[in-house]
Amino acid sequence: MIYWQNRILTNVKTALGSKCKAVVSTYSKKPAVFPTCIVRTVINNSFADDLDMEDGENAVICGMAIDICTKTMLADAMSLMSDANSAMYRMGFKRNEGPVEVVDATTPEIFRVTARYSRIIGASDVIKKFD
Repeated sequence: MIYWQNRILTNVKTALGSKCKAVVSTYSKKPAVFPTCIVRTVINNSFADDLDMEDGENAVICGMAIDICTKTMLADAMSLMSDANSAMYRMGFKRNEGPVEVVDATTPEIFRVTARYSRIIGASDVIKKFD
């Protein structure tokens, strides 16, 4: 099974550095600390299986969503999203949607921005770890 979420999460965390207190993979409507970056897989569909099933999957469509949550202002969330966006581009992803502000009536004190990305990842692909 081709699954790269941990490397993607680590690279986004490296790219955001000390600007973001928490980079996590579990979605929360109300994170414990701010700012928070949530990096999660939204699609991990196999589209190229080995027909004799000796090697299993040889490519997947990997869809990722990034949510940035702050309590300061929307501009801060957008700035962090810009850094996360650059990291995703470095890893070969393209942005499909966003960044867009998500307004939630139950948590008006939180500024949330979301974006979605996708990439085809082959079995032999390597997503390099950021320095």
